[in-house]
Amino acid sequence: MKDETSHVKDIKVEEDNDVVILSICYVNLGATRYVLALLFVLFSGVALVNTFQIYQMLNFDALDFGLLLGVISTITLFFILLKMAHRLLRKVADLTIKITPNGLEYDSGIPPLFIGFGSGYFDFWKSVFFKRQHIEFDSSEMKAIYLEEKKSQRCLVMMKRGKEIEIAKYITDQQKKDLYQLLKKTTNDVRK
Repeated sequence: MKDETSHVKDIKVEEDNDVVILSICYVNLGATRYVLALLFVLFSGVALVNTFQIYQMLNFDALDFGLLLGVISTITLFFILLKMAHRLLRKVADLTIKITPNGLEYDSGIPPLFIGFGSGYFDFWKSVFFKRQHIEFDSSEMKAIYLEEKKSQRCLVMMKRGKEIEIAKYITDQQKKDLYQLLKKTTNDVRK
C-alpha cells in the first residue's frame, strides 16, 4: 500500500512499507527553453559560417597563426553552443532519494541548464556539462550527513568511504535545510 504525504513545501515524500522516497522537482523553464535552444542553434550556425569564411582566407603556404586560432575558436564555439542547446532541450528529471533499511540511494536527476547572471563562471560550465549521479550509501554511511557553509551557500554533504560527496547541489538553500532535516528524521525512523 502506498500513501503520499508532503511534510515540507517543495519536497514530496512517499512511503511504501519500509521504503521512503524523497523527491524534489527542479524548476521547468517551459517554452522559454525552446526559444533559447533555437537561439543557440542559430548562433552555432553563424559560428560555423564564420569558420568557413576564415578557413577560405587561410593561405597554407604562409600559415597565419591568428587565422588558424580563429578557425579553432569558432569551431569550439559551434560545439559549445550546440551542447547548450542540447542541455536546454534535455528533459528535466527530479532529484530522488530512496531510503531503505539497508541504506540510501541518491539520484541527482537532471536539473535545467543554469543561466544566471552574476552567479559564477564555473557554476555555469558545470551546468552545461552536467553528469547525472547515482550513488548508493549503506546504512553505516547514512549517519554521516551534515549541512555546511561553503562559499556563502549551504552544502548538503554525505561521507562515502571517507570521501565527502555533496548531494543536492542544484536546489535552493532552504530546500537543502529542509531536506537535511527530513533525511535526519527519516533515516532515524527507518533504522528503528
